[in-house]
Amino acid sequence: SQITRISSTLKDLVNFARPTTAQRKPVDVNGLIAETLRLITYNKRFSGIRVEPILAPDLRRAFADDNEIQQVLLNLLFNAADAAPAEGAVIKVITENQRPAQGVDKSRRVFIKVVDNGIGIPREHLERVFDPFFTTKPAGAGVGLGLSLCQRMILSNQGTIRVDSEVGRGTAVTITLGAAEETVRAQQAAEMAAS
Repeated sequence: SQITRISSTLKDLVNFARPTTAQRKPVDVNGLIAETLRLITYNKRFSGIRVEPILAPDLRRAFADDNEIQQVLLNLLFNAADAAPAEGAVIKVITENQRPAQGVDKSRRVFIKVVDNGIGIPREHLERVFDPFFTTKPAGAGVGLGLSLCQRMILSNQGTIRVDSEVGRGTAVTITLGAAEETVRAQQAAEMAAS
């Protein structure tokens, strides 16, 4: 188990020091979430935790790197499992379409939310959760690169990530990604303008 932990830490350090460029394409986010949840089915960290997917049936495809988004989802799910209460633990994975307000932002986005009912994050730590090497976990349980890497990957996919939390009530992480058709049209328009 220690070798596995060291290997994971080294991999995180390498990824942090040498980020890759996102290979973006239209992604079926609901399908990606279903695949990710299958990956964690037999992981002992999720024993006794109810994982509920609440997926919008009409969800737009996102324009993103599916491997990076899956890495982010896995990290968020493992964080939620680590923070789970001893009894009655629930993790919800929710997808939604953003519907722009009339006359305001005409772009369309896809939301992914990972919500848990765990221990929560103290208010004074919330503004530091994306700082490299910042962690609230006990020594040996993490090096504090997980959320920093998540933020880097989401930003490289031209998305946003936000953490809301309350001690004793849980944490919600919201990822926003551009919808594929909107992003592709914007890229085409930018390329035409440049030529």
